[in-house]
Amino acid sequence: MAANPKASAVMSHKLDAEHTETALVIEQVAEGETTLWTSMKENPRVIVFAFLANCGSFLFGYDILVQGAITALPMFSITFGSPFGNQMILPALWQGLWQGFNAIGIMLGAASNGVVMDKFGRKIMFAVGGLVSSVGTALVYVASDVGGVDSRRGVLLAGKFVIGLGMGILMSTCQTYVSEISPPRLRTVLLGFYAFFITVGQMMAISVVFSRVTVMDSSALKIPFASQWAFSGYAILVAVLVPESPVYLANCGKMEQARKAIKKLTPHGSVDERISVILATSDQETTPDGEAASFADCFRGTDLRRTRIVAVLNTLQQLIGVSLVANSTYFFIMAGMSPTMSLTINQAGVGASLGGKIGLVFAGFCVVGFVVSFFEIPETKDITYGRINELFQTRTPARKFRAMAVSYEAEDTAATRDA
Repeated sequence: MAANPKASAVMSHKLDAEHTETALVIEQVAEGETTLWTSMKENPRVIVFAFLANCGSFLFGYDILVQGAITALPMFSITFGSPFGNQMILPALWQGLWQGFNAIGIMLGAASNGVVMDKFGRKIMFAVGGLVSSVGTALVYVASDVGGVDSRRGVLLAGKFVIGLGMGILMSTCQTYVSEISPPRLRTVLLGFYAFFITVGQMMAISVVFSRVTVMDSSALKIPFASQWAFSGYAILVAVLVPESPVYLANCGKMEQARKAIKKLTPHGSVDERISVILATSDQETTPDGEAASFADCFRGTDLRRTRIVAVLNTLQQLIGVSLVANSTYFFIMAGMSPTMSLTINQAGVGASLGGKIGLVFAGFCVVGFVVSFFEIPETKDITYGRINELFQTRTPARKFRAMAVSYEAEDTAATRDA
């Protein structure tokens, strides 16, 4: 296990146990006395930077709908399909491969990004994700020009995989960055931008594809694919505009840079207080001998529970039928619907049934997801990271998370006032 990278550089800032607890208590009490509206007024720059940082979810929403909706275009079937009777159809194998390799790319990009992001920072990974996704976009853009249908399919497959890598990098960077710059009172709202931008990206995608449904040349495919370069450029621009995460800088021992980042995020806040909270939270995440936690620790002890919760939440996104909805336009066409009507239904978001039973499978998963979420997922609203860490370490049941947090908050408030 590697030594804590901030140990030598921040030795003078190292907090003893009492100071650590005091810093976290002060933060908890202060947040408990701050309303959502007050926090929004005090942190306008944080809101703007969180808004900008959601380039990953924007690209994800756009890409996941494009890869499904574009199959409804007659030109796509002509370019990538195989003859079947008097029509061209897309082999189910290749449809599955395009989606599957895109998902594999996302997984690899996100999994590898944790180590890289901790080494090089959050800002640079926005740029890296944008560059990687731009390469993938270039591949899918030229796929229709390649000779031989199998070669065209293969180039498209490679492009979807590389775009997935870029999305995985951007999505994980976005969530990490927003969570690190957000005060506890605003964290839920700002992380909610993630789902909002996915939806906006999806609506943009279906609208762009819809505009190409009657076009019978290569531009019918190239324009929806080429438009993804805009998201890559957006990600690179974000890397230039947003300040580096003060959490990353402080943990690397770059205290002056961390102070500058905090001032850029919240110019009217207490820099020293914020630094103390960051270091106090970091101290809680180190082992008793002062070494940083490793990825292996995610699968041991109380941390295994956290890993399980994260895995369940991300898996539920697929189990509720996202992939089915993404390909609904092609399913409608196979059921005899015209491409225009198919895209219109998708654009309006109507859950029309084709008579198949696969939707019932996903409905069952939704019920399972509801039950698992109710009993397994703890409520973390308005709770600081330090307090969340404490609740996990004390093995607090999910249904008692909120009550215990309120109890601790009352004790902290009383202790602070007595002092």
